[in-house]
Amino acid sequence: MIANKLNLGDEIRVIAPSRNLTEVRQDAHNYAVDFWKKEGFKLTFSKNCREVGKFHSSSIQSRVEDIHEAFCDPNVKVIISSLGGFNANQLLRHIDYDLITKNPKIFCGFSDITVLLNAIYAKTGLVTYHSPHYCTFAYDEEVEYTRKVFFDCIMNNEPITAVPSKTAVEYHTIQEGECTGTIIGGNLCSLNLLQGTQYMPDIRNKVLFLEDDNIMGEYFCYEFDRNL
Repeated sequence: MIANKLNLGDEIRVIAPSRNLTEVRQDAHNYAVDFWKKEGFKLTFSKNCREVGKFHSSSIQSRVEDIHEAFCDPNVKVIISSLGGFNANQLLRHIDYDLITKNPKIFCGFSDITVLLNAIYAKTGLVTYHSPHYCTFAYDEEVEYTRKVFFDCIMNNEPITAVPSKTAVEYHTIQEGECTGTIIGGNLCSLNLLQGTQYMPDIRNKVLFLEDDNIMGEYFCYEFDRNL
């Protein structure tokens, strides 16, 4: 199931299913708001996105309420996370997946949002988008590269080609080749939280896509290998 593509003038809803919006610097928030408006979209924010609770998140009830409200609102065409965090998995058993099935929309995010992207796909069949957060567009680094690939993906029906950024200094092909298939994945350590649960998609015979953050420094390759 693929939701309708985004059109100019459509409403985009920002939600905070992980860390809340207060974690975004005010100057970055203002810049991101200007970016989306200049692109020609109406930007709205979920009711509880600035509620502050444990782990820099709002309550489970508030976060789930914002997800359900965004999917139910007929004016909202795209739902995008404000930023990532560590506890989006708290929400999985409380989400009404039948409601999402009846109201399919483009759902975007990355990092901790991986658990929601994959759980929604596993429970509903709705294609979700591993994408920048709302606030990612507040930063100058590679913004044009990010912008082009993102909007090509959620606004166009034609096939797109994603190539490494011209300023990428290190990337390495381990084994060259071609394949065709459905892409499953996201943030590796977040995806592993779904293992053995009803929220883990079937990854057999799929193209596995993984990303992770080098928070471990020199031990990152060991931690990534262990999780893989």
